[in-house]
Order: sequence, then structure tokens, then C-alpha cells
Amino acid sequence: MTKPHDQQAEFDALQGKSPETWLAYLHEIEESEQALALSPRIIWGYSAGLAKELSSLEWAEVAIRAIQIDAAKGRDKLQGDILYEDGVADGMALRSWFISRMGSSEGHPVLDKQTVMR
Repeated sequence: MTKPHDQQAEFDALQGKSPETWLAYLHEIEESEQALALSPRIIWGYSAGLAKELSSLEWAEVAIRAIQIDAAKGRDKLQGDILYEDGVADGMALRSWFISRMGSSEGHPVLDKQTVMR
């Protein structure tokens, strides 16, 4: 793991890698007691942009997972409820964008409309 001030180096090392590599990195963030160099919010911004640009469900899944982690970790901070609600809204907006273009699919990590309805 890298130090928190190495965000650019960590991003550069991951940029251009597959969505599966990014999901594995997010899994490290979830499992780690230490903060990893790259924040989930940065991962959200990168992967949500790719998801829409490429109409990629794989990148949308990375983005949604990142924002869920960011929101959950934000709840532990002083402004937790605000950060949590912002994260939930961001994830729901991306899900809705994909559902409106591709339709709903029950149980899918991005296209399940029941997740948005809850």
C-alpha cells in the first residue's frame, strides 16, 4: 500500500487497467484498516465518466461500488449523513441513467430498478 499523499502515483498505476482491477482495488479499500492512497471519490469520478462515455456496465459497477464505499466511510466523519446522502444520490443517478438506456434487469448490480426504488 502507498501513503495517502501518493494519490497521483496510485491513480497513474491503475489508469488504463480493466474494471476488474479497479474492483479488486476497491475490495482492498473495504478490507483495509488503513487508508489507501486513492480515495473512492476519485475512483467514482474516473469510472463514472468512463461508464457513460463507453456505455459500459462494467465501469458503472466500479463507479457504484466506489461511491457506496465512499458514502459508508463518510458516515463515520463529522458530516457523515450529508456525505452519505450525496453518495447515495450519485449512485442512484448513475443507475437511473443506465436503466433509462438499457432497461431494468432484476438482480443486476447496476440495472436492478428495485435498488433505485428502495
